[in-house]
Amino acid sequence: MDDIAKAYTVLELEPGASLPDVNQAYKDLVFIWHPDRIPADNIRLRDKAQDKLKRLNDARSRLKQYLRDGAKTSSKGAAKSK
Repeated sequence: MDDIAKAYTVLELEPGASLPDVNQAYKDLVFIWHPDRIPADNIRLRDKAQDKLKRLNDARSRLKQYLRDGAKTSSKGAAKSK
């Protein structure tokens, strides 16, 4: 599985989801997994939440870059064909 497919999986999205879908999935999952929402006495779960938050941030960053670069590539290709 390539990095982009893994990023979609981390954000619980189907491959090919749009940038607004990526951002909304990120917000929804961060709301659930943010370490500040986990009780301070549950160290194991807080550690898990911190790891999950890092993976969510990385996944969104990769997908944002991928979708923006893909849009630029598509528009350049369209401009050349005109």
